[in-house]
Amino acid sequence: MQTFPHVIFNGNCEQALRFYADLFGGEVSNLMRYSDAPANMPLQADPALVMHVRLTVTGATVLSANDAMTADAGPHYLPPAAFSIAVNTESVAENERLFKALAAGGSVQCPLCVTFWSASFGMCKCRFGVPWMLNCQVAP
Repeated sequence: MQTFPHVIFNGNCEQALRFYADLFGGEVSNLMRYSDAPANMPLQADPALVMHVRLTVTGATVLSANDAMTADAGPHYLPPAAFSIAVNTESVAENERLFKALAAGGSVQCPLCVTFWSASFGMCKCRFGVPWMLNCQVAP
């Protein structure tokens, strides 16, 4: 069994996953749009939006995603909450690079800091509204 996060976006899924692929050095695959669905599958969705996509980083780390059924799902779309995608890095410099890129255009919940468990820890929401938690595995 493999578990991995699946994030639902509000019309900007492809843009977000391509940004994450560039940032983390991953590969976007299995991109399917709502227009790719079989004709007998009744969907009330913008055909140009992403029905499914997968981002693979370092061979085993996976993030899958899709767009909500409409480009502006309004009250039917709930922004990601009550979770964070956690990333453990192997250097303070890498943690700082990722945090800076993810926080740009988003918001910072906890600036990067030294903690009793980590040489560098921080929390932010990226410009796509996804919460991230970055932690450097190196002891302080």
